[in-house]
Amino acid sequence: MSTLNTTFAGLRLSSPVIVGSCSLTANIDKLKEFQAAGAGAVVLKSLFEESITREISADPSLEEHPEAHDYISAFLSEKAVSDYIELIRKAKSELSIPVIASIACCSDGKWEEFAARIEQAGADALELNVMSL
Repeated sequence: MSTLNTTFAGLRLSSPVIVGSCSLTANIDKLKEFQAAGAGAVVLKSLFEESITREISADPSLEEHPEAHDYISAFLSEKAVSDYIELIRKAKSELSIPVIASIACCSDGKWEEFAARIEQAGADALELNVMSL
């Protein structure tokens, strides 16, 4: 019987099937299903800097209270990143296949900050999407 073992980005995979970043890969139960179905690795749903920025901009009360803008912006940004870090930690603790994080950034500096925290959380690799709109 042939083996499906392979390597990708220096990672040893039991299968060449890598489940790409999508809404399903933000759910631990779905990640377990992918692993059980034979996936060799999973790419978690991307953390989008643009989405964080849009959420902050969507709050009209921030314009009414500029003194609170920096505090609330920092809080919302930290919450999004912390939630993503928790997803990585949980996936790493419950899966035996490599967990690849994914970030999409559009400004200087943010991707480095996100990447450092993702590395500390234990992701096996990082998919980086840099965009300029």
